[in-house]
Amino acid sequence: MTDRPAVTVIVLFDRGEFEPCLSSLLAQTEKNFEIVAVTGGEAAAPPADPRVIVLPVADRNPARRRNLAAQQARAETLAFIDDDAAAPPDWLVSGLAFLAARPEAAGVGGPNLRFDDATSAELITDMLLTAPLIGGGSRAYRGGGATATARPGELHLVNLFVRTEWWRKVGGLDEGMGYGAEDTEFLLRARTMGARFDFSPSVWVRHRRRPFGPALLRQRFRLRAQSGRLFARHPQVYAANPGFWAALIFPFALLALLLLPCLLLPAAAGYCALTVGLSRRNWRERLWLLPVAPPAFFLHHLIYAAGVWWGTIAGLASRVRKPG
Repeated sequence: MTDRPAVTVIVLFDRGEFEPCLSSLLAQTEKNFEIVAVTGGEAAAPPADPRVIVLPVADRNPARRRNLAAQQARAETLAFIDDDAAAPPDWLVSGLAFLAARPEAAGVGGPNLRFDDATSAELITDMLLTAPLIGGGSRAYRGGGATATARPGELHLVNLFVRTEWWRKVGGLDEGMGYGAEDTEFLLRARTMGARFDFSPSVWVRHRRRPFGPALLRQRFRLRAQSGRLFARHPQVYAANPGFWAALIFPFALLALLLLPCLLLPAAAGYCALTVGLSRRNWRERLWLLPVAPPAFFLHHLIYAAGVWWGTIAGLASRVRKPG
């Protein structure tokens, strides 16, 4: 192992434990790395491995915490993963090899797939994230496809490699964004500066799905509100995203059905058929998911639309209040 690591892995350990993430990192086939493990202000017992650097940060702003961790990095490449994710043994090898083969790329990311032992509530969430057109629909949750330039919102900090020089050139994450969409905002700024980030199915991790229920719906509302705030600041980021525009239209569609109740039954039947048809990949081996799909998607779409509208209005209001 050389004095300088090949990659610095940055993880926010916010749940009071180091697993399932840490053991998967220590089992990597690439041995020349360091881990900056960001913990809360409470005392944390560092694992007995010289590659692990524990960085206590009381500030709960995840963008600030990652920025502080990146300042400690000694490697030319940063790798980001979440504490509720686990990397396959060749994760670091795959990410570093991709960047070595493509010196023009500023970074690369890939899928975050559900764990094989996902609970029933996690499987419902995974259905909402992986169904095309009506769900998250992104390859970030499904995997597959060919390597290509990443689209806005396709790469997440749960699985992202960034060249350190580009991280510093862009200025790290916008700490004013707080939690949610800070990765998309960073990639947008990087792209305006000429950086190219790729999506590669070969660079993947497993990621725990938040179980379907009130906590998930609150999280989705908060994240979509952040998407709305980002849209208010940078409209171009979602200009070609049909799902985002569908969310803006969704409340008006519901209002139209209330004003024209004769359309309510056929619209409900069509909606059920659409959600069941497009989620077939999820329920064909788990038939109990089939009747769950329509109501789960309806709640998902309702929360998505409410969050986007809330964030967009708040973002526009904030811009109006700014002097000048």
